[in-house]
Amino acid sequence: MSERHRVETALRTELEEFFHRNDCSLPANLVEATAFLTIRQLLVETDMVAALPELIGASGPRLTALLISLDLVGAWVGLTRTAGRRLSPASEAMTQSLITIAHSMHAPTAHTD
Repeated sequence: MSERHRVETALRTELEEFFHRNDCSLPANLVEATAFLTIRQLLVETDMVAALPELIGASGPRLTALLISLDLVGAWVGLTRTAGRRLSPASEAMTQSLITIAHSMHAPTAHTD
């Protein structure tokens, strides 16, 4: 995908910031995919590395987790939707549940003295 047509995601931004904080340049040959089966196949068949949730990396017998702390990466959850398309009732319910949970996690706490 060309730089001109690239869509920003929270995870991409977090990974770019991680590389910057650690004085590392981004890899020259980036491959971005959202389908885990595609990512897994690329990892198994090539010499690529990927930023994955720890449980996913540990679940594959043909995958090896690297002991690198990606501090603060993955702290955000994003939702990608198709422009001009309505969500199904199930997708809408899930979206509302995620929003409700997110608000409850960041709700202001009452301080008592």
